Amino acid sequence: ALGSAQVASLTNTQMAALSATQAGALTSAQVRALGTAQLQALTNEAVAALTTGSTGAVAALSTAQLAALTTAQLRAMTDGQISSLSSTQARALTSQQLNALEANDLATVKTLLQTQQVQALNAGQLATLGTDISALGTAQVRALGTGQLAVLAYSQIAALTTAQVASMSSTQLRALSGGQIASIEVADLQAMQSSQVASLLSSQLQFLTSAQVQ
Repeated sequence: ALGSAQVASLTNTQMAALSATQAGALTSAQVRALGTAQLQALTNEAVAALTTGSTGAVAALSTAQLAALTTAQLRAMTDGQISSLSSTQARALTSQQLNALEANDLATVKTLLQTQQVQALNAGQLATLGTDISALGTAQVRALGTGQLAVLAYSQIAALTTAQVASMSSTQLRALSGGQIASIEVADLQAMQSSQVASLLSSQLQFLTSAQVQ
């Protein structure tokens, strides 16, 4: 087998010629020896063939290597590869890469994202999270922009946990539509801080249901 130094000496043209079978045979040490340009030269099929597991090729990718993957390569990664990413690796993904993820892959890494990555999610991606939005941490929820909150479905608002609602700023709360306000679970509304309730606009208060007011 080629040593790490030998693999590191392969040209981009040679890397592009690797078959999926050959890429699947790369060891973690060999992958760690690759430069970012070499990785970018791999075909999508070759990237999809990289092994998973704690000692696999995907686990060996550094944050710099992972961030260097093209959006096409990232989309080519299998569900198993995406789900095997560590929190450190997931947080290395760029906003462009996150925007390229398939819906199910984005749902897989949602809890691992940094706040600035959450802020980069577009309306379509937020919609794909569905009620799984309840899995986001409070820091992630606080990172959501008013425009992002405005596109959340009523079912997503209802799915927010008490801790998530309690973590929202007055600016975030004021960005919610009347229908979204009415969708907040009674228990979540009751757990809101007085300052949060006081920040609600009069135009929002009129949408409170009788169950919420009681």
